[in-house]
Amino acid sequence: MTHPMVEKVARAICDDQLWPGAWIKANEVEMDAYKRQARAAIAAVLDAMREPSEGMKHSGTEFLYGEDFIGNPKAVTTAVETWRAMIDALRAELLPPPGNGS
Repeated sequence: MTHPMVEKVARAICDDQLWPGAWIKANEVEMDAYKRQARAAIAAVLDAMREPSEGMKHSGTEFLYGEDFIGNPKAVTTAVETWRAMIDALRAELLPPPGNGS
């Protein structure tokens, strides 16, 4: 079964490349091709998002500690590592390990 996020991205790619609503007319082979494209796009986005921006670091420390602790290296490390763990968990949930098929 395809994860709903993979299917949403596949639908978006299909509809963008063809026409709005094209997904509902696609056959199984076409859908599988769009799902492969979706997995590649998701992998690239997750890899890019793995490193949080400065604003995300501020928000992360504020969320974890109730105020912005950006000047506290331990707080920033905790926020960054939490974010990376969440991205890595989503990647593992959505995408097969390299070399293990589509």
